[in-house]
Amino acid sequence: MNEKFFTLSQEKQDRIVNAAFRCFAENGYRRTVTDDIAAQAGISKGLLFHYFGNKRTLYDYLFQYGLQFVGERLRALYDWEREDLFAVVLRSARVKAEIVREYPFIFRFIMNAYYEEHGETGERIKEIYGDVVKRSVEQMMQKVDWSRLKAGADARQLLNVVIWCAEGFMLERQREGTTGDPDCLCRDFEAPMQMLRDAFYESEPSDPI
Repeated sequence: MNEKFFTLSQEKQDRIVNAAFRCFAENGYRRTVTDDIAAQAGISKGLLFHYFGNKRTLYDYLFQYGLQFVGERLRALYDWEREDLFAVVLRSARVKAEIVREYPFIFRFIMNAYYEEHGETGERIKEIYGDVVKRSVEQMMQKVDWSRLKAGADARQLLNVVIWCAEGFMLERQREGTTGDPDCLCRDFEAPMQMLRDAFYESEPSDPI
């Protein structure tokens, strides 16, 4: 990859990154044509290859950049101790909604990259993403207040269900094109979270999220 890419203005970098996120997210790696990425980014195909060399280098860069960007935005969510799981999850949903304003196809791209098959590259992507998820789960397991969990309920299984629900909700809203209003997005996400809370937590008078 050519380091000159990072000398571009942030607006131009984002334009190229967003175009690539969208094309790969909508078409997958094999069916994505670099001409389409260049056209959506408003640059020549030659300039795109000048910065990234080839399609594989661009794809790998996007995956690393996407995980790093999301991780940095979410890191502040772990700066707490013994807090309610669902309060943290709803804060995370709001942060993700704000991220989608900047990079509308970032989460769809990351998930598609994880599930696509690319031989050795695909295995490396799965390993990298798996490590990120594992670290996040372990942080949540240690810091969430599990004292309200019903007898017999499994904290790790509940956390996995919440993560799957959050990822599926965001991807569905992206496909619908309804991620533009973070407040509305978070309000809609509260309902399934409240259902899980009611199912797994012992009730208290002031229970609503």
